[in-house]
Amino acid sequence: MKLNEHIHWRNKAHFDLDEDRYETWTLFAVEEGTFRFEVELPLEEPGTPEKPERETALPGFSEAAPNSGPQQASGGRTPAADASRPAAGFPEAAKLRAASRCAPALPLAGEAGFGSAVLCPPGGRLRRQTVTPLTFHYVQFEWSEEQDGPCPWVPGLLAFEDLRRLRSNYAHLRGAESDASSAGRSWTLHLALDLLRLHQTERRRDLRPGARFTEDALMARAAAEIEARFGAPLPLEALAAELGLGPVQFTRRFRAAFGETPSRFLKSLRLARARRLLGDTELTLSDIAERCGYENGFYLSRVFAAETGVSPSEYRRRRRI
Repeated sequence: MKLNEHIHWRNKAHFDLDEDRYETWTLFAVEEGTFRFEVELPLEEPGTPEKPERETALPGFSEAAPNSGPQQASGGRTPAADASRPAAGFPEAAKLRAASRCAPALPLAGEAGFGSAVLCPPGGRLRRQTVTPLTFHYVQFEWSEEQDGPCPWVPGLLAFEDLRRLRSNYAHLRGAESDASSAGRSWTLHLALDLLRLHQTERRRDLRPGARFTEDALMARAAAEIEARFGAPLPLEALAAELGLGPVQFTRRFRAAFGETPSRFLKSLRLARARRLLGDTELTLSDIAERCGYENGFYLSRVFAAETGVSPSEYRRRRRI
C-alpha cells in the first residue's frame, strides 16, 4: 500500500468541483460538517461507453455539467473536463465489481458527517455537495495486489462506532500532516489504514457468523440484501419489487427458505446491533436508532422493550461491570 497524498481541509464551505474521477483509492474522512455524496463505480470493462445519463440523481445534485474552469477538485488531480471520459485504463474495475458482488455492499449515495467517511475506488466518480462547512481528511492511496494481496476495501459510505478511537486517529493525522519525511508518510499511511481496518472490523461483527444456506438463489440474494442494508430504512415491499416478487409471494418464499419471515429476519439483525451498541459504546439512543435503521430513539425503545422485556437504558445498566 502506497500513500499518494494526505490533506487536512478545514472549514471548507464548498467543493471547487461538483464531481471528480480519481485514479487511486480516495478517502474523505469527516471531522466536522456534513456533505451529500454519490459514488459511481468504474465501468466493468475498460473503454465501455458510458450511459448518456444517470438513471437516478442524488437529491440536491444538478444534472448540469460540473463547474468549469482551471480549478482542481479539493485535493483531486483530475480536471472537470476529464470527468466525462470512460474509465479506460482501470483494469481492476472488473475485479472490484466482482468483489462487490461477493461482499455486502455499502451505501453509494447519501450524507456523510462525523463518524463516517466516503471511500471512492480507482476509476470511480465522486459527486459531492457540502451541506455545512467541512473539516475532513483527504487521503489518496494505491493498493498493489502483487505486494499487498487481494484488495479488501469496499467503496461507499463507511460508518464508525468506536468514536473515541476515531477522534484519536484524526488527532494523530493532524499531527502528522506537516511531516513530509519518509517516517512521517509511513505513519500517516498507518493511521489511514487503521481507519479502514476499524470499519472492516466493526462491519464484520454486524454480519451473522454463519452463512445462511438455501437452494433458492433468489432468496439467498434477498437475505444478503437485508444483511447489507439493515442499518438504513429498508421497506421490504420495495425489496420484493427489486426481486420481481409481490409482498405476499416474497414473504412465503423467504419463510420456506429460512423458516422465518423477512420482517422477522430484519428485526433480529437490527436488535442484535442495538444490543451490541448499547453494551459496547456510549452512543445515545437516538444515534443507535439511526445506525440500526429505526426512525428515532422512542420507536427503538418500544421495539426493544417488547422483544427483550427490558428498556434499552436498563439493558445498558445491566451490562456495566
